[in-house]
Amino acid sequence: MAKAEALFIAGGDQAGNIRLWKDTPLQAAIVELIQHTVPIGGTSAGLAVLGEVDFAALNGSIESTEALADPYQRQLTLDRGIGTRLGLGLV
Repeated sequence: MAKAEALFIAGGDQAGNIRLWKDTPLQAAIVELIQHTVPIGGTSAGLAVLGEVDFAALNGSIESTEALADPYQRQLTLDRGIGTRLGLGLV
């Protein structure tokens, strides 16, 4: 990955991405890419995990109307974001 010219993170399961990538050598490799100004993007869940704060989906999913009506529901899990830990600072 050290010679990558770009990184694109495909969609899938953002909860899985968060659980598997947090504090790992993969995260360190992505940080290194960022430090070398390599462009990083994604689609769907791949894009969702790049934000400063993301919907982690660690307890399943929730409809936005439900989340807005009661933001303390168990299904509404937020994470400070792989993007934050990676230094992306994107929202």
